Amino acid sequence: MIDSHAHIDTKAFDEDRDAMLERAWAAGLTAIIVPDIEPPRRPHLKQVVDSDPRIFRGVGVHPHHVGEITEAELDVIEAQCTESKVVAIGEIGLDYYYDFCPPDVQKSYFRAQIRIAKRHGLPVIVHNRESDADVLDILEDEQDGTLQGVLHCFSSGLDTLERALSIGMHVSFTGNITFKRSTLDDVVKAVPEDRFMIETDSPYITPVPHRGTRNEPAHVGLIAHKIAELKQMDMEHVIALTSATAKRFFSLTLAMIALVTISVAQPAVPIEDDYPDDRDWEIALDNYYADSVAYEKWIRPRTIGFGISYGTNTVVELQQFMQRYDPTFVQGLSPTDPRRWTNYERDAGPERSFSFEGLSTFGATLTYALSSRFVVEGTWMYSENTGPAEDYGLDPITINVIELTTLYNLNPYSKVNFLPQIGATVAMTDDGITPTTKFGINGGLGIGINIPTEFGLIYPGFNVRFNFMLGTDEDRTVTKYNSDVTGEPYQQDGNPSVTSVDLADVNTIYSIPRLTVIFYPNF
Repeated sequence: MIDSHAHIDTKAFDEDRDAMLERAWAAGLTAIIVPDIEPPRRPHLKQVVDSDPRIFRGVGVHPHHVGEITEAELDVIEAQCTESKVVAIGEIGLDYYYDFCPPDVQKSYFRAQIRIAKRHGLPVIVHNRESDADVLDILEDEQDGTLQGVLHCFSSGLDTLERALSIGMHVSFTGNITFKRSTLDDVVKAVPEDRFMIETDSPYITPVPHRGTRNEPAHVGLIAHKIAELKQMDMEHVIALTSATAKRFFSLTLAMIALVTISVAQPAVPIEDDYPDDRDWEIALDNYYADSVAYEKWIRPRTIGFGISYGTNTVVELQQFMQRYDPTFVQGLSPTDPRRWTNYERDAGPERSFSFEGLSTFGATLTYALSSRFVVEGTWMYSENTGPAEDYGLDPITINVIELTTLYNLNPYSKVNFLPQIGATVAMTDDGITPTTKFGINGGLGIGINIPTEFGLIYPGFNVRFNFMLGTDEDRTVTKYNSDVTGEPYQQDGNPSVTSVDLADVNTIYSIPRLTVIFYPNF
């Protein structure tokens, strides 16, 4: 068997690559083709390929990464495509599912790399996701009788298959054909015997019954087994057909595989079709390692992060006044002053809303990613409310808000993420009279942008979060020296110049839009 497409150079295999390869050879594989993805990974890819005579490679830039290179990289590809064990140009193509790179840039580099392949007599390994028409248009334009290509991980319909075959293309199938909700049965049945190959796309798109675990080349027999079932062939015949096609397509000559010990293919593990919750996106996005580039580039580094936040805090207080105004006691404070007090009998008054807007707020953030979609965030935000000081000559109110929030990433495999969020809040305020602590809930919506660097992932974002504090200041009392207000001792009915007073009942909301920059280091 030949695994015509496996990313065994990725970090997913760093801890057990040798053992993984031993399992592959024991399962009957005679060769593995490892596509290229991006220039920074190429030296390690070459090292992996050179470690065994049965491993070969492509050279090229994946459509996710062509926006990160210059035209000078095309010269590098052209030079390296003549190196030993390079058997294809790829993985190249178009991907409109993500917004990693504008379509025009993708098409330009796709066409340029095809022309390199034609100049050097190499086939192309084509990545195609939600871009059938444009991929085939370019292949048709470039087909001059010298172009060979394979649409890897083929997931399109019969019309696309027929059009691809008409211009001399091949297709390859992987684990998605084993999924319960696969729509590819008719495609597998229709493809000619000499125009398809098998692949794992390891470590992604793991076939049944190993879904939810890392994929590896030893599982390629499961793909052959499913094809044999659909085309009503012997599995050995499928293996013989696909191996012959792969050798011819990649020019794997007898000399190149002379050191390979041909072993008898092992029987495939029976497929247990017991996955009732398959979704359409899972056909192309394995639920364990998900998308190759997005997982390695954005999801994998996003584990523990720390950052800073800056924003504005709008404090909204809904107050039920419970005091009567005593002008001789408060020495001129406004009747609507939310901080006034009196030793008179409580008397319920109207509810009023007070809003203190635009309070400058800064803080720190610590995050931990529970999975690709769920992130727990702890944030501390500090601000000062100087409104009472400016209006009434009182002390500024310091506000410390601590949030423990769960963020749900609606689209974790995209560069720009949308993040609804909900959590718990503790707010500690000190108004110069009495410090208070309140508990509450928070909720909001955010947006974040993935910016990978060689040191780690930088994740700037904007969040609008509302903190609704639970409970009120009902029956809260304070002790106040009368001379603090009047400057002179004050006595009433022979009492000393100290009195206990009631405050207004207050419900508080903190609205804090903020900019946050989080750094996820490479550990």
